[in-house]
Amino acid sequence: MPNQLDFVFFDIGGTLGDGNAAGKFVAFPSTAGLLQSMRELALRVGIITTLGPQLSNAEALDMLEQSGLSQFLDPQGFVPDHDAGVAKPNPEIYRLAAQRAGVEISRCLVCRRKLGRGHRRHSRRHESSVETVPARADLPS
Repeated sequence: MPNQLDFVFFDIGGTLGDGNAAGKFVAFPSTAGLLQSMRELALRVGIITTLGPQLSNAEALDMLEQSGLSQFLDPQGFVPDHDAGVAKPNPEIYRLAAQRAGVEISRCLVCRRKLGRGHRRHSRRHESSVETVPARADLPS
């Protein structure tokens, strides 16, 4: 059965890693293996993220380089809010990601962190969230 997916996009923080006490991004121990497995399955890997005003594209790319994750990423797969002009979950950022990757949006998957319900101030539970990118009919023109 051929792949029904061509591209898997991840968020950065809380999905591929987190900041340490010094404020430096550190990849989770399982992240490199996960991304390598994606590539072995002939899937292209990218990032869709909201950086906000505190982080530039260059700083985010440097952060990925320093953490050792940039080696797994497709050159066309880095799509921050700065480039899209909108933040997640606005569908336009997903449309731009698929367009840059040169793939049909229906052949993309998004994996991101999702803060669990019932979290308390000092106790957070993170869950993975795997979603298909919205169908073209769901995206504004």
